[in-house]
Formats: sequence, C-alpha cells, structure tokens
Amino acid sequence: MANVFTVVDFSPSGLRVVLGSLKEGRPFVYQAVVGNPVPVDGNGRMSKEETIKSLHYLLATVLQQRKKTDPTAEGLGLFVPLFPPDGFLAKEAESRTGSTSDQIQAMDYRNLFTSLANVTQVPGKRVLTMDPLCFYDDEGNALREFPLGRNIRQIAMKADAFLVDEKSYEHYESILSALSLDVYVPLLSPLAALDFLRLYQPPKDFFLLDLGARSTDFAWVKNGRLLDCRRVQVGIDPAVEQAAKTLGLSPKRADELLSLFGVRDEAGFDYATTEGITLPQLSKAFEEAFGSVLAEFSRFASDQQGGETAPLLFLGKGSQLDRMPSFFQEKTGRAVKRFESGVIGARDPSFLASLGALVATGYPYQPKVEEAKRREGTQGLANAAFGRKERN
Repeated sequence: MANVFTVVDFSPSGLRVVLGSLKEGRPFVYQAVVGNPVPVDGNGRMSKEETIKSLHYLLATVLQQRKKTDPTAEGLGLFVPLFPPDGFLAKEAESRTGSTSDQIQAMDYRNLFTSLANVTQVPGKRVLTMDPLCFYDDEGNALREFPLGRNIRQIAMKADAFLVDEKSYEHYESILSALSLDVYVPLLSPLAALDFLRLYQPPKDFFLLDLGARSTDFAWVKNGRLLDCRRVQVGIDPAVEQAAKTLGLSPKRADELLSLFGVRDEAGFDYATTEGITLPQLSKAFEEAFGSVLAEFSRFASDQQGGETAPLLFLGKGSQLDRMPSFFQEKTGRAVKRFESGVIGARDPSFLASLGALVATGYPYQPKVEEAKRREGTQGLANAAFGRKERN
C-alpha cells in the first residue's frame, strides 16, 4: 500500500492542504483544499492564531471528503510541511559519515544531513533541508543517486544546504506543535516546486514567479540548482485594491473587472463598463497596480548573476489571469511560460509545490515510514477538529 501524506503549504494567500501519495513516481491526489488568506505580522509571518484555526478546519474538511470517497481510509497519514523562504540562504558543502550497518540505510542520509548542518551553521538561521548534488563511495567514485542498500563503509555527499530565518522556522514549528502534527520531513516550498518541475525537464536556467492573492514567491534556478528565493508581501488582492481606488470602484467590482485586463477592443466601437470605464482605462489602472509585483521581481532578478536573459515560469493564481504572462513578457523582455500541473484533483497551479512535496517523499534517502505510524496518522486530531466545527 502506498504511504499517504498530508502536505501543508504555509502561504498568506491561503493555506494549501493536499492529501496524496506517490504512485509509480508520480503524485496522486485524494483531496486538495485552499483556505482563506491569513493576515501577517510586521515580520511577514502568518498569524499563529488564525493559521491554527484555518489549518484545523482544512484538516477536518479533507478528512470528511476522504471518508466520503473511501470509507475505509485510515486518517491523514504523515505530514510534510512546506516552510516559506524567509531569510533564505543557500550554501554548498560536503559531509561524510560511516555507514550504520553493512548496507547503506536511510539513517545514513540523516547522519549526512546532521554533519552538513553542523558545517553550514550561520547565526540567526536554521538549516531546513538540502538538495543533494552528488554522493561518493569509499573509493571516491561519484554516484548520482543515493546508494541505498549498497555495501559502502564510508559515504560522502556534496549538497546545497538551504537555511531559513531561525525565528521564522520556530514560528511555523510552533504551529505544527500546537496541533500535535506528526511531521515526516520538513521541506522548503520553492524547492518542492522545483522537485515537481524536474519531472518535466525544465530549462537549466530559469526564474520562478508564484503570484498569489496576498504574497508572491520568486526563485532563481541555475544549472538545475535552486540558488536564491524570496517571498514578498505583494500580490493580486493589494493590486486589485489599488486599481479600485484609481478607478473609483469597490474592490469587489474591480476584482470582477480584472478579467478584462489587457483585453483589446475589436468590436468596432468603444467598449465601456456600466460605470463608463473604457478598456484602455482599465488596463492602465491594472498595469500601474501590478507594477509593484513587477518592480519586486526586477530587483530580485537583478541580484542574480547570469540571469539576464533567463526565461520565467509563471505559477500560482496569477498565472490563470490571461493577461498576466504577456504583461510580464512585455515588461521584462523575457520568454514567459505558464505552467500547469495537469494532476487530477490539484490542477490549480497554486498546488504545484505541494505536488512536488509528494514527489520528494519518494526519494530513496527519505526515512522509511513505520506501519504503525502510517496507520495511526492524525485521524483523531482531524475528527476532533471537525467535531468542534459541527457543534459550532
């Protein structure tokens, strides 16, 4: 039986919860839900109280839906949280360890990780995860894959270690602890997105732009390696609110008209909304409003060496807006491609990082899931949360 995992992606645009597994190397989704936007504090961290409330509700919803489709389903499995790239830093390093038995085990990878974390310590940051570049056996031969089950006494690894702000890490860790979630392995959200994209042979060098409702993630990938990423508190909702003020409309009405952004009048007469606003006026207001996202991306891209002409892969809710990819292509001069997962049950592009997390659970160096853990899962927690929702 395939192990079941619940992926939780911490995004101010709305918590994303995906229940799924990995089948023949591809993510399989049972349930996928998105919560409402969550307010952030002055440091850009999601409100602890509101996040806990939202996550409780979403877990209960997922479990209820799961039980409807499969009454024999056993809870929500193990949790894979996706941490935001707050204070992100990538450091290449090497580590070495002796094998814990006659054959290489998953535990040897954890020892390599611990060793690598020790040599990449930075004050105020926490090593969250790493991306292996190469493994080496006793004789120094390079191995592309983790040599699980091989007879190797000393194993070495070269990897990119990914560090995040320590206070941010502790903040989200406290949310997981408050809900007593059984964490399988923590991951970095942009790295998880890259894990999924690697299934489709993306360009060696490219930028990622995940435009959400309240926040936007940027990432720079060079030679297939994640070298930098950043989350900024700009997104679709603030842009719509700004355009609404410019046009003298309510935010709700401006959001309704967002689909007309960039539409050209080809009917032979001037089109105007019921408020008398023409298409050029609409487009100008939205271009100015989304200028903040464009400016943040331009600053991020200018910091990356060798990224002057790299293409841009557009993800997130913003990629579904017809005009947005062409808007960024015109303004940046880069080739822009919209990417959709095509995975049944999670076609929304905002789920891409969560799908990548499911892919990562299948890597041979991930710890083996004990049967008791898999069966126990977190069914009791989710049932309790749903019970409270029902009584209210």
